Amino acid sequence: MKKTIKERVYEIVEAVSIDNQDMIFLDAFDKFMITLISLNTLAVILETVESLRNRHFFLFRWFEVFSMIVFTAEYVLRLWSCTVDEKYNRSVV
Repeated sequence: MKKTIKERVYEIVEAVSIDNQDMIFLDAFDKFMITLISLNTLAVILETVESLRNRHFFLFRWFEVFSMIVFTAEYVLRLWSCTVDEKYNRSVV
């Protein structure tokens, strides 16, 4: 049975796939998100040093915008695909 895009997205963002071939995507996604979170933590720490903040302002700002786009996209994909799970496929109202 062929999976829908929504089902594939759900499996990747929630790491629920059983297929070994999908593990490559799951691992890559998880490693990317963990790396991005770690780099954001490092950027926040480095930004507290005034000389670094002044010298690399545009780099810090670009990285912040990039991160916000990625985190927002991940959140939207999680919300969109969560209805694949039986617990969340009913109306809230």
